[in-house]
Amino acid sequence: MPIKPFWGVLLAALLAAIGIAAVFADRAAPAAESPDSPISFYSSDTTSEYDVLKAQQSLARSVLRTPSSTQLEIAQARAILTLDPIQHLYDLQAQGASALASQGYPSHQIQAILAFDGSEEAIYRACASISTHLLILSRDKYPNDTRTLEAKCIFSWSGMPSI
Repeated sequence: MPIKPFWGVLLAALLAAIGIAAVFADRAAPAAESPDSPISFYSSDTTSEYDVLKAQQSLARSVLRTPSSTQLEIAQARAILTLDPIQHLYDLQAQGASALASQGYPSHQIQAILAFDGSEEAIYRACASISTHLLILSRDKYPNDTRTLEAKCIFSWSGMPSI
């Protein structure tokens, strides 16, 4: 399993969670706040690893079109563009159920991989998803318009990330 896409998924999820918090931090009504709960805001977002790969590949194409891209950026962009989720899922399918189970794939994902037919719907069923949960524990606004947030971000996977 390539490491780069894994970190890209985490980065994309974290940025999505932070973006949601930035948009709603001032105007959101407290969600599920109880008198003894320190949580003043809660946000959640779920993203498929396939959607993250498509976003990374879109950015990679823009890097290749940008004349000022460095050689390192170009090499990384080409590496991302070589990832083929369809072929990868067919390769996983060829390994069989017992091999996938020994690698930690849950049964629902194994079934989706074994039934994989190459369609985009099948890609979504076979891919893992990552959920980000952002908890804003406290927020302060000071007279000089400086704002501070104390937050906790939780990542959880549904399925085994594989692309």
